[in-house]
Amino acid sequence: YNDVGIDFEGSRNGIADSNILIDNGKSLALYGNNKNITFSNNIVTIREDKDNPFFQNMYSNSGDDPPITDIRQTDIFVTGNTFWAKVDTYKRSWTGAIVTGTAKRLYIRNNNLINAHFMSHFCDDLETIEVTGNSFYNDIEGDGTAPLYLAVAERDKTEKQPTKNYIISGNHFRSVNDAGISSIVQVDT
Repeated sequence: YNDVGIDFEGSRNGIADSNILIDNGKSLALYGNNKNITFSNNIVTIREDKDNPFFQNMYSNSGDDPPITDIRQTDIFVTGNTFWAKVDTYKRSWTGAIVTGTAKRLYIRNNNLINAHFMSHFCDDLETIEVTGNSFYNDIEGDGTAPLYLAVAERDKTEKQPTKNYIISGNHFRSVNDAGISSIVQVDT
């Protein structure tokens, strides 16, 4: 499907479990004020480099001035999924991306990520992100950016915003072609 495979918008207590998604525009997605959403045990495959992310959480880079950030979205769980990009090469694009976006708490646990990479430069007001127990395997040529790249910025430092908590533990990384990667995990704030 060209737009979104499984999409939660303004939902509560939603579960997307044991689905197979192939070549969607955005395979698993969240928009709006979602709470307690779980994506679990899904198999997501992308076969062409067409800017298709595996997972996209809403983000605050909407072109609005100031950007709209909905931090009511919270407790998002991405767990036990297999994400597999069957492409030969990609530039830093949305293809095979996990777009962390904006939420109060986001948990990415025990996933199998094949030729996947995190894109999080759109994050504002992300209180906690946990990336634990995942398996990363890369065998394609990329642009040299770390597979686990977390760049989270505060939209307005004068506002009272939550503390940023990064929990990165128990992950396994293997890269056959390092494509000039200087680090596996990169955190920028």
